[in-house]
Amino acid sequence: MSPRRPKSTAAVVLSAGILGAVLAPAASAATLHVSPYKLLKGSTVLPCTSDRPCNLAFALANAGAGDDVAMRPGNYRPPVLNVLQTQAPYAESLVVKAGVVLHGEPGAALPVIHSRVPVIAPAVRVSAGGVMRDVAIEATAPAGANVNYGYGATIEQNALVERSRIRWTGVAGTVGIACAMVGGTVRNSECLGTGAAGYAHALTGTGTGTVTYTVRNVTAVTTNPLGNGLRVGTSTFVATMIASNVIARGPAGDLSVRVGLSGGVATMFADHSRPSPPRAERPSSSRGPATRPDRPPPRRSSPTRLPATTGSSRHPRRSTPASPIPPTVPSHSEGAPAPSARRPTSAPTSSPRHPRPALPPPVRATPPAVPAPCPEPLRCSPVCGSDPRGPGAPVPRSASRSPSRPR
Repeated sequence: MSPRRPKSTAAVVLSAGILGAVLAPAASAATLHVSPYKLLKGSTVLPCTSDRPCNLAFALANAGAGDDVAMRPGNYRPPVLNVLQTQAPYAESLVVKAGVVLHGEPGAALPVIHSRVPVIAPAVRVSAGGVMRDVAIEATAPAGANVNYGYGATIEQNALVERSRIRWTGVAGTVGIACAMVGGTVRNSECLGTGAAGYAHALTGTGTGTVTYTVRNVTAVTTNPLGNGLRVGTSTFVATMIASNVIARGPAGDLSVRVGLSGGVATMFADHSRPSPPRAERPSSSRGPATRPDRPPPRRSSPTRLPATTGSSRHPRRSTPASPIPPTVPSHSEGAPAPSARRPTSAPTSSPRHPRPALPPPVRATPPAVPAPCPEPLRCSPVCGSDPRGPGAPVPRSASRSPSRPR
């Protein structure tokens, strides 16, 4: 009988290799530290530790999904070659990739990114799945470049921007938007527009296809003469903006819903939001079937817009109509004599809801009968009523005696 053959060692080794691959720990996410370096030298060395941080553009370019890019407080501009050079704002877009988190230090001053992109591009683009928080952006376009469109930050589908401040300064020849939403969510942030030239909108949703924008706890304010506060628009697509607890201000319009061509549908839902007091209607361009349920209708019989002097659009002032007073005399047109100019003091003022009950006719008091004169002038009887205490009063003893006759 031949001995039993041993098991294959190759199979054992293969099984151990598979088990080792299954139990191997996943690669941990890395944190790339950046600082507002002025010099380029030394700022492009990985792994961008806290002791040797990198410059911002280098760290974002080398970050992968799951990585954090931690910014220290300060003003961020591209680094220069020597100390004699002056740092200019970024002239190219900074991109937060999918799965990357760009953030400042919680509780510290916001790091500020200065940008002046000369082409149609944003200062910072937050890609789908990317996150930007605790960051400030100061963006504009070069003067005289006539850039058609400029953006402080673009937020793509499934991207998130929170606890940030983004400002666009208007320049001639450019339509600028501080927060340009292609999709995604903006919350607990400020989207601001300023400058007297060009356009400077605060927050706008301008995606394509069927898209939903979520805006929560946001201040969308612009002081640009042609700027809107909160704006959603589309051409032939379906766009919906859900705004909750938003403060919107803009000289050209606090809330704006627009469609470019027929077939497009743009809708805005504003919940617990506060635009400025309503102003007179302005002429607008042709629009498609756009809806604007941004404000609850006031409790009025007709949905007319209130004038600017009536106060806030959230709580419009309403005066309670006075209860009508029914006329006390016929109208002069019915042939009756004209009423006197003096208002009668006894006119009823009852309300039609709560009519005053009719009063009973007044009871007139009957004057007391005059008693007959006393037949005996020397004696006062209770019947004759000469006693001042009234009829039926007891006769005093002194009065019951007859006066003594002179003898």
